[in-house]
Parts: sequence; structure tokens; C-alpha cells
Amino acid sequence: MEKNQIINILNPLYKSIGLPIFLLDKQLNIIYQTPGFIEIEKDFFQISLTFDSFDNLNDDISFYFASSEVYMFIKCKIDDISLICIGPVLSHRITSQDNIDDNSFLSHTKEKINPEKLLKLPFLNSKTPEHYVLIYQLFTGNITDAKALKQTYSKSLNKNLKVNNTFLMHEFLQRENISKNYSYQHEVMVINAIQNQNSTKARLLLNELLSNDLDGEADQSLNSLQIMKYKLVSMIAIVTRAVIKKGVPVQKSYTLSDIYILKCDKCNDRKQLYKLCNDIITDFTNLVKDYSKSYQTPWIYEVKNYILSNLHNDITLKDLAEISHMNICYLSSQFKKIEGKSLKEYINLAKIDEAKFLIKNTDYTLSQISSILNFSSQSHFNAVFKKICGISPKQFKNSYEND
Repeated sequence: MEKNQIINILNPLYKSIGLPIFLLDKQLNIIYQTPGFIEIEKDFFQISLTFDSFDNLNDDISFYFASSEVYMFIKCKIDDISLICIGPVLSHRITSQDNIDDNSFLSHTKEKINPEKLLKLPFLNSKTPEHYVLIYQLFTGNITDAKALKQTYSKSLNKNLKVNNTFLMHEFLQRENISKNYSYQHEVMVINAIQNQNSTKARLLLNELLSNDLDGEADQSLNSLQIMKYKLVSMIAIVTRAVIKKGVPVQKSYTLSDIYILKCDKCNDRKQLYKLCNDIITDFTNLVKDYSKSYQTPWIYEVKNYILSNLHNDITLKDLAEISHMNICYLSSQFKKIEGKSLKEYINLAKIDEAKFLIKNTDYTLSQISSILNFSSQSHFNAVFKKICGISPKQFKNSYEND
């Protein structure tokens, strides 16, 4: 995900699951915080945490415990974001009997806190581990589960000597049960099915994964639908990384990922999401099939991957020779000998394949697509497209829209 995508998702995510999220830089200063939550001073984490610097947080996930609150940190390398912080999450719901001074972050707020906001502060409950797992997978595209969280918790607890012994986070993690809500095993099976090109099995598993534990909620409630969307976006991120490992070009994988995330956001009910699941599985499985047809020598793979990852740039023979560590003439002759086409022909085929993909799946105009794919002019784009496809880009677009 990009920085603006993370920022855009913070408020709806907070409204759905009730956990505030802060984006921090290397000095632990707040870059951005969830709208709607209590506004905290920019340097709160810098002055309140006992970490000497960002480098002390070496793990992908770390927990920090205060006297009555917990913070989960996810390591991040997106623009100026170094950490994503989930929390504070209180050890219990605040009541009129509590001493507000026990909560350290409340002494570093930039606003007057009214009783209504205090009562709405997030606290540990049976859904919290599920939400931790969901947020981590949503922002990283990696899989984790409650068991991994327990191990990380124990590791963080040993490092944090100032933790208050009355904070019973470990008991909470021991008694939680999210196997039905968000199944690690299901995710692994979905990925394996896609990597093994078994789209039928993958569709069944993904539909089952998204259906788990939603039957007890109002089918069309915003909360239920929104959480289902987050789960699907999280799964898209995980599947994207999985198909890249099977040899699908990075650019192609992430383009498809971005398209389906946008489509997911536009779904208005669960029926649309289930249909989208089927399309996602089909397209990602087909990508794996397309790029697993034959064995490729390492330098061929590197050259092809570079081309497919730079279709929007000017690709030169010099660039390709450098990444393959080969002489330009030798590279050109060997590529044509192995692939049956010249490098120029392969680049044009890849660009037109991408153009067809963009025409079918995005709202870009033909002029914009020509520019995105770095054709020298609209007429050049039209000529290359017609030479390869036998029809003009406009005719292709019209035929697709009329299907």
C-alpha cells in the first residue's frame, strides 16, 4: 500500500473496528493519526516510550505496555513512515470509578476530553486479536495468526521491564479464539490452491474464509460489510505476494491488485463481494498459469521481469544488457534464439498486452494509456496495437464494451 492509501483507510477502519492508528517517523514523531480519535501531541511516543530509537524495534511486530494500555507496532518502509502504531488499547473499559491519570496518553492530548469520548476508548476484548491480525495483514500483505502474536507478546514483555504486572494481556491472548473468525490455515490453503492453479478449490476456501462468523451479524450492516471488505483487501495483498513468488512479474501482480482493491471498495453488499472473490481467484490463478508454462533461464527471467516492470518507461538495450550482465549484441541474438522474437517485438507485445488489460479493467482513455505505456505518440500506439491485434485500440475497446 502507498502512504495516501493507508491514510485514506484509517478513518473507516477506526469506525469499523474501533482501534486508532498512528503513523510514525524514525524519531517516533506522529506523522498522521486517525481522525475521530483523541488528538495526541506529536512527540508523545518519542517522550513516553523507553525505546532509544527506531532501530530498537527490530521485529516486524512489537508490543509496548504501559501501566494500563498496550500499543502494537508494525515496522513500515513507505515514504517517511517507519512505524504503524495500533493503540492505545486499554486493559479494560473505563468507568466512573477509574483514575484517568492511570492512562499515560491522556496527559498528552491536544484537546479537552469529555466523558463520552472516555467511555468510547478501545479496550481489550475477544475481537482485539482478530483485529490486530487483520490490520497487520492489511498493511503488510503478510500472514500472521494469534499464535504468532502470543510469541511476539512474550518477546516484547521480556524487553519491557517497566510493564505493570497487573496488566493481564497474556491471559487475554491465551483465552481468545479467532480460529473461526480469521483462519490462518484457510489463508495458507487459498494461497497454495492459487499457486497450484486450482482455482475451484481456491474460490471455495476464500468464500468460506470471508463467510466465517458473519452469519450472526446483520447481513447488510455497515460494520459487517466493511470488515468483510478489509478481510478481502488483506487477502488480495497476500495473494499478490504469493503469485510474485511463483514468477508472475511484480508490475503485473500489483496492477491487478490495485484494480481489485478499487473494485472491492465500490461493492455495496456481500453478494457483490462474493462475485468479486471469484473474479480475483480466476485472474490471479490465470497469471500463475501464464507465467509457469515453461522453465526460464535466470537471465531470461530477469530481462522479462525488467521489461514487464518498466512498461511505462523508455526501455533500452543498454538497460537490459546491464541487468543481464551481457553484451548488447549477444543478448539480442540469444534472446531471439530462445524466445523466437526480438527484444523490440517482445517489448511491444508486452506493452500491447498491458494496454488491453488497462482498456478492459480501468477507466483510462486511450490517450492516457498511450502516455502511460510511454509510446512516442497516439498514432504510434495505434499502429503498434493494430499490427499486433489486427484491430485498432478503439475497435478493441468498443468490442469489449459491447460484450
